[in-house]
Amino acid sequence: MTDIQEALRQFDLEAHREYFETGDRERAQMLEHFPLERWPTMTLEEYALGQSRPNEDVYCWWLEFGTKNLVNIGGATAIKHMIFYHSDGYWKHLSAYPDKDTAWEAIHGEFVRLFELAEAQNWEQMDAEDLFNRGSRTKLKSLYLYYPHHIIPIVAPQHMKHFLMLLGDDEADLKGLSSILLNRRLQQKLHTFPEAQQFSTRELMRCLYEWDDPRKDDTITTYSQKRQDDVPPDEQKPSDLFLSIADALERKGQVILHGPPGTGKTYQALRFAEWWLARSNGRTLDDLTARQTPRRVWWVVANPKQWHWDDLFTDGSVEYKYGRLKRNYPLVQPGDLVVGYLAAPDKRIYALARVTEGLHGKDGDPRITLAPVHRIENGLTYAELTEDSTLNQSEPIYNRCQGTLFKLEEREADYLLSLLAERDPKIEDYIDQSGTQADTQNQLTLVTFHPSYSYEDFIEGFRPQDTGEGLRLRLADGLFKTVCATARANPERKYLVLVDEINRANLAKVFGEIITLLERDKRGVPVVLPQSKEPFSVPKNVYMLGTMNTSDRSIRLMDAALRRRFGFIEVMPDLTLLRGAQIDGVLDLYDFLMVLNTRVSRTQGREKQIGHSFFLEDGQPISDGSEFARRFRQEVLPLLQEYCYDDYGELAEYIGVDLVDVENAVLRADLLHDDEKLVSALSEFTSAPAGTA
Repeated sequence: MTDIQEALRQFDLEAHREYFETGDRERAQMLEHFPLERWPTMTLEEYALGQSRPNEDVYCWWLEFGTKNLVNIGGATAIKHMIFYHSDGYWKHLSAYPDKDTAWEAIHGEFVRLFELAEAQNWEQMDAEDLFNRGSRTKLKSLYLYYPHHIIPIVAPQHMKHFLMLLGDDEADLKGLSSILLNRRLQQKLHTFPEAQQFSTRELMRCLYEWDDPRKDDTITTYSQKRQDDVPPDEQKPSDLFLSIADALERKGQVILHGPPGTGKTYQALRFAEWWLARSNGRTLDDLTARQTPRRVWWVVANPKQWHWDDLFTDGSVEYKYGRLKRNYPLVQPGDLVVGYLAAPDKRIYALARVTEGLHGKDGDPRITLAPVHRIENGLTYAELTEDSTLNQSEPIYNRCQGTLFKLEEREADYLLSLLAERDPKIEDYIDQSGTQADTQNQLTLVTFHPSYSYEDFIEGFRPQDTGEGLRLRLADGLFKTVCATARANPERKYLVLVDEINRANLAKVFGEIITLLERDKRGVPVVLPQSKEPFSVPKNVYMLGTMNTSDRSIRLMDAALRRRFGFIEVMPDLTLLRGAQIDGVLDLYDFLMVLNTRVSRTQGREKQIGHSFFLEDGQPISDGSEFARRFRQEVLPLLQEYCYDDYGELAEYIGVDLVDVENAVLRADLLHDDEKLVSALSEFTSAPAGTA
């Protein structure tokens, strides 16, 4: 390998000119929308991903998607930004914060403080105030965007350490350094070479990766692969675990990752899904899981004595006021399609329209705005609609069109539009635009099983629906049936259902008669579902990946018919991820977990070991004593107590007699709740032979 000075001399700026110019444009656009002066008054809504705001009005969108040519932090989930609005309709934030308001107050305050210190070039104080303890990649990229002369655009700590060691640093000297100190150290190291003076920080970054790319050795052979940060999912190299899962999925169609708690099964499953599905299209995990919100189709009634649909085509727009079933109005969104029905004496479908503005208006006079799309020739009459077995239970027909705005279910809308298209072929031009036949189910579907999860949730079942005049039961498709329908319409794409905690549900009841259809040689073979009486089959391009905690239930307890249809891959604790990590320079994490698991395995069996992920943060081992103590007290110790069934003699075997008063069957609170003493006691326990700690 050439030395860094030679690499700097040979670096060809012109070969990367387009890359640099694209990045410069992205940064300029970001700064136009989010100048540094905006930060003191920035709101959560302006910061966080997942809302309905335009992309350009969201800071984290610029970080993740709008400036990829500067530093790529895309992929994984949006929790890397510490808070975001989840697609299920709630704010999700780091567990360190009790609620969203507290979370945003802390996150916003840390960013403002970060920029104050950057302005003063006080990088060491950032480390002293522990500002990179959470969201380090988001914060480091933010610093680069606003202070590009002082930060090298590399956010992965392992990459910075890789380059520093190549430049002569000792690995031991880099342990415990925060991302900001690693980054500044790397820049200072490079600037000792005269050849580096001519380059910007971004040009230096590009040169470093050309010189010795740390990603070239990222094929990890353990079954606990850390994510390859800064690498697009479709370019990541697969670990042995990923290759094993891919092979088992192709053979069986269904795979379960099983192992002790805290071994990263769900994390690995998500990383695998991103790699496996993204190979064909380069999409990130958020892209793959974010179910697109389909544009709804609404039924709007016009009374010709007051207003006619022809008026819409003459005037160009109309504002509709509140009518019956007021609950529908807030759900209307711009772009939604409207089926226009004309009341007596015509009593038929007359037009298609489009929503141009959702619910708006003041002084208690809310309304929606519609624009014309198409006059329908020979539209279906009320008599025809009431005689149709699919449509006569729809909300408008069930309510006898006595109201203004009614919701059509997706299946009803697709069916109705197809009937209308048979009479008026021009409607075909508008069906695709309606969004009802769009790919509303993305390639990756996430679900967590629990004891109440049922066949009705997974396949199909009757569910109560509010009609405005009371509740009635309505047959609805479940999650898996919906995925299969989408996959059947897109046979060239793979669809993966990722089931977390798969063993917590009654699997025989959840799968029902389709358990037979999961076998690879039964794919495409139809069965008649008992409730809808419809034929159903599982397409060949649908796959299932489950995770299972074996401390709760062994795979030996699963139904034999289920076991035969799944492949099983064990994911065990990977202590190598903790090698060299120390807590406050006192407790060696690798030794601690090795000793603990040896003692737990001796009495409880290997399936009850403690996983490595209890002691990782953003893929890196923790080093702070208070954080370790918190995790030990709140996560590891309750698990050990559960294993022991309050046998304090056995618990003392696991964590030492200093922490356990065996005679009185209590924990020593004075040590347990003092972070420094707790770390010290566990350090002594780690070095003591079994039976003496």
